[in-house]
Amino acid sequence: MKKKILFILMSMALLTAILCGCGDSVPEASDPTKLIIGSWSNEEAGIVTQFKEDGSYTTTQYGEIVLEDTYKAEKIDDSSIIITTGEGEKVEITFVDENTIKSEDATLIRVTQNEYIPEEKNTEDYSASLEELVIGTWVLDNSSMEFDENGNVYIYEDGESSTYTYELSVIDDSSMTITLIDIDGTASSETAVFYDHDTLTIGDTTFSRAQ
Repeated sequence: MKKKILFILMSMALLTAILCGCGDSVPEASDPTKLIIGSWSNEEAGIVTQFKEDGSYTTTQYGEIVLEDTYKAEKIDDSSIIITTGEGEKVEITFVDENTIKSEDATLIRVTQNEYIPEEKNTEDYSASLEELVIGTWVLDNSSMEFDENGNVYIYEDGESSTYTYELSVIDDSSMTITLIDIDGTASSETAVFYDHDTLTIGDTTFSRAQ
């Protein structure tokens, strides 16, 4: 049952476009049982699954935990593994490359992690302050968005403005899920990654902090 829940959640959005340009093979030196460790995202469904080194995994949707379990990864070949869940269910995962995995009809991409944290910055401080870092105004060309401390975000684009409330869910030391909620209660989520203090990527779009 947990297998079905995990991979139905992973498959909820069609991510065919992600496969474009992802034909590189996994380097032979890579151990696929180690490559699986990290966070994997189905952005359009608001789903992130994190496989941890301690043999556990967590799946969140729109920032809420929907599944927690243990797993064991066993190598099939240089680009495939079998994941066995705590309940004994087995799922085969294939690496398209080091940052893209497929299982059954689901495709997920790796969430950018610690390599984007400036080396001179204390990792614990960085992780603890993600919610504070997002506050402020972020710009791209003639568009901008402003996150305030009260949970509101104001988006200005093409001379028009929109107001939403937002919720944050930290994924790891440099990334989180941002959920925007409109006046009707409709929610949409994207994975956001801090490359540094003043550079934020949300989905496929990179913003700079307004000076």
